[in-house]
Amino acid sequence: MCLPRILLVGIMLAALAVNAVAQQSRITITFNGKTYDLETRGAVDRDNLWQFEQGGLKKLFVCWDNPQDQFAKEMEAVKAAVIASWQANSGLQFIGWGPCMKNSPGIRILIKDDAKDGPQVMAFGRKLNGVENGMILNFTFKKWMPACQQGPMLTWIQRIAVHEFGHALGFRHEQDRDDTIGKDTNGEACKNLKTGPNPDWHLTTYDAKSIMNYCFCEASSDLSEFDVLSVQALYGRP
Repeated sequence: MCLPRILLVGIMLAALAVNAVAQQSRITITFNGKTYDLETRGAVDRDNLWQFEQGGLKKLFVCWDNPQDQFAKEMEAVKAAVIASWQANSGLQFIGWGPCMKNSPGIRILIKDDAKDGPQVMAFGRKLNGVENGMILNFTFKKWMPACQQGPMLTWIQRIAVHEFGHALGFRHEQDRDDTIGKDTNGEACKNLKTGPNPDWHLTTYDAKSIMNYCFCEASSDLSEFDVLSVQALYGRP
């Protein structure tokens, strides 16, 4: 198992919104036979959300800035994990996945193992559009987080990729929320892992099992139930 819980492997967004405080308009969504009311608040920043024409296809172009034959398996695993998570559970379609050109739009990925720069995004959501090396993914963990070499390394690569693609869709770290609940009795464990300010838009209440939450680290790239609800609220259903 990849020891660093504090890993970027986080999980963020949503939990069920049953908070009567929100008197604004609500989004209602049905999932697994249950109907949920989502508050018009969420763990995202409004300006980061991708914009699409109403009724049109929600396609996001993805490419590799430095594709390498030696990482063909890892690159394919990232694609499969993103399609099985964010795409399978929303109206989004991630297309392309080939080498980037000079002016390629969308999400551009750099493969890099550096002791200082772990997997990350250079911006959130649509602000990544066309940014060269806008997302960094690590496929070897020789310099950064060597502990990830112990155990199902390909699984960690996929989980990290799904987390970073959550950022690429505009989601922030779940534990950055002001209403974060820690694992320990006084709730400080997760609160101490904050990486930035409180997101300006909370779709739901705090989700301890979100793929965007540093406080939840499992060998899986699955979205939580509330991650699914949140991405559907923002980008539609499949």
